[in-house]
Amino acid sequence: MPRKISLILFILPLVLLATILLSLIFGRYAMCLTDITTTFKEVFLSLINHIPLNNSNNEIVLFKVRLPRIFMALLCGGALALAGHIYQKVFKNPLVSPDILGASSGAGFGAAIGVLLQLNLIGTQITAFFFGLLATGLVLFIGQVLYKGRATVYVFILLGLTVNAVMNAGISLSKYIADPYDDLTAITFMLMGSLSKADWYQVLTLLLILIASALFLRKDVFRIQLLSLSDDEAETLGVNVSHLRTRLIVIATLLTSATVATCGIIGWVGLIVPHMVRKLMRGHWQHQFIITWFGGALFLLLIDDLARNIMSTEVPLSILTAVLGAPIFLGILFGDVRLSKMEENK
Repeated sequence: MPRKISLILFILPLVLLATILLSLIFGRYAMCLTDITTTFKEVFLSLINHIPLNNSNNEIVLFKVRLPRIFMALLCGGALALAGHIYQKVFKNPLVSPDILGASSGAGFGAAIGVLLQLNLIGTQITAFFFGLLATGLVLFIGQVLYKGRATVYVFILLGLTVNAVMNAGISLSKYIADPYDDLTAITFMLMGSLSKADWYQVLTLLLILIASALFLRKDVFRIQLLSLSDDEAETLGVNVSHLRTRLIVIATLLTSATVATCGIIGWVGLIVPHMVRKLMRGHWQHQFIITWFGGALFLLLIDDLARNIMSTEVPLSILTAVLGAPIFLGILFGDVRLSKMEENK
């Protein structure tokens, strides 16, 4: 393994662990016991050895509020980053994000329907999950029917934009007919993204989906890299491009829908994190998936820390990801432009 990759794989988990410990301690409810060093020690021992904290309120905040929320941020961020990485590989476009085939808007429409039907949290999440899969299923079905299994990347993108527009119209209709004093607020806040309702049931559900997706992806790592070639070249090397592309789209949609169903629509994570990892790991595609997951997990955890600490009330995640993600992405594009000009001058 190259030294650069080994260094990244060593440093990134350490940074993530330090961020997790800081996230456990800091928040609107101060957990400082006597000083910051003692607090770190108490929290670390409580997590490792299951030693109760001196303050029962601290223990409730730690194990029932912050710990599941932190795990949810890690899983959602990693899932969105992986989904974005897969979509960008499948569509051979670094500007593609997880909502390209309508998965995000479909899941958002399902969540809005759940709120209108007065379903409980689990029922709303199931509805969101179903509609997210339905949106992508429509894209794949129409593409297969119209093009007899030979639909190109551009066909899927155009169909995705169409389904995305229909699902967004459904969201707008849901807001229009919703009770403005109750349901409208719930729909709006849910679609803007939040981890405030995270619990261990959601963590376990998303973890199982992430593990299942990783197991399916593991055997396709080499084949995914061949998608950068033309379809004819990839098929010459023994890859069934149509089946592989469909399978990868289903996995990415599964990750996206599961995330939207639990946390709402969170933009930019699946766009900028894979883009940054690909530039950082240029030429080392074997390790891109694991580093993409770590990068997405760290990014969303930092965003969530800001969301619950910078103001007296919690800021929706989609606002912060847009505010921070847009400048980062512009910086990446600016760097690409400068690099291309330098290469032209040579």
